[in-house]
Amino acid sequence: MTTNYCFSHKKPISFSIRDYLGKILGQLRSYPKRKVFIATDCFSRADRSWVMSRIRAKGNISTEVRLARLMRAEGIRGWRRHLLIPGRPDFAFLRQKVAVFVDGCFWHGCPRCFRLPKQNRNYWRKKIEANKRRDRATGLNLRKLGWRVIRLKECSFRNPQKVEKIIRDLKEKTECHQGVSAPAFFLIQRPGERPRDL
Repeated sequence: MTTNYCFSHKKPISFSIRDYLGKILGQLRSYPKRKVFIATDCFSRADRSWVMSRIRAKGNISTEVRLARLMRAEGIRGWRRHLLIPGRPDFAFLRQKVAVFVDGCFWHGCPRCFRLPKQNRNYWRKKIEANKRRDRATGLNLRKLGWRVIRLKECSFRNPQKVEKIIRDLKEKTECHQGVSAPAFFLIQRPGERPRDL
């Protein structure tokens, strides 16, 4: 006799292996469309956490890919994606030393759009705060190296007027580096200036 968990009741029950297999087969017969999978992980919890932390997303359609398409359509040239400089900006204009980050509203804690998940709230609060700290540190490092940092939020792309303004201001920033005023919704960080949210 072993103690295990029954799939349908989620309560510990005692039964033999034969009973266990009979119970699973009975469930499969009574629910022909329902499939029962018993998934096992080949990694320990700590190893799985490390493996998942190494996964880096690229090409998010609602943010990076959309901005790349807009810039190509408007004839904005001279940018590189994921350049190996501190912070790995989504787009970098080398000649003008402009780094553009396109931040997802959830992962970077947009003040308008972010909603803290109901499950595991402490974990998510710490995670999002760490992301914000890393964003500030990245901006500071790039400014020390003489780069101008532009941070766009994902929600900026939902409004057609803001999309037009993004393109117009990007053209200005990349064509003439000096003396361009900062648009209100860009998060432009200059040397000695604190980062601003939208």
